[in-house]
Amino acid sequence: MKRSLVLLLILLFGFGCSRARPIPPTPTPTPTSALPTPTSAPTFTPTLPPYITYRVEQGDNPLSIALEFGVTVEALMEANGLSEDTILDVGQELLIPLVLEATPQPTSSPQGIIYTVVYGDSLWSIALEFGVTVEALMEANGLSEDTILDIGQELIIPQD
Repeated sequence: MKRSLVLLLILLFGFGCSRARPIPPTPTPTPTSALPTPTSAPTFTPTLPPYITYRVEQGDNPLSIALEFGVTVEALMEANGLSEDTILDVGQELLIPLVLEATPQPTSSPQGIIYTVVYGDSLWSIALEFGVTVEALMEANGLSEDTILDIGQELIIPQD
């Protein structure tokens, strides 16, 4: 009987192990206070590049390029890190700062509509836009076929 008791004690308390095996903790879920706040989807805002590239041609100088693109010589030189002593090389690439101004709206006058010339305008394109002939446009403004328009120049658009 003594032997059965020892055997029983060994079975109940292990085979001579003095250390008890630790019981791993039981994970318990922790409730969250609130759901995450939804955020709006990012929106894409297209932006124009602040410059366009121009390749220097024979006879170009900062003034002629600035006039061609309707920018100041100072803005052109600053955009390209040029000084007054800089000599442009044929084929050199320059950055032309974009002029992002609103297109002037034509206004009325007793002689017709007053239109302000913007970059890219020609007598032909203005006449086409307003439905008049180039000849009528030249006559109303005292211009000839050789006239070179200046950006910012005001023209009278004759009315029928």
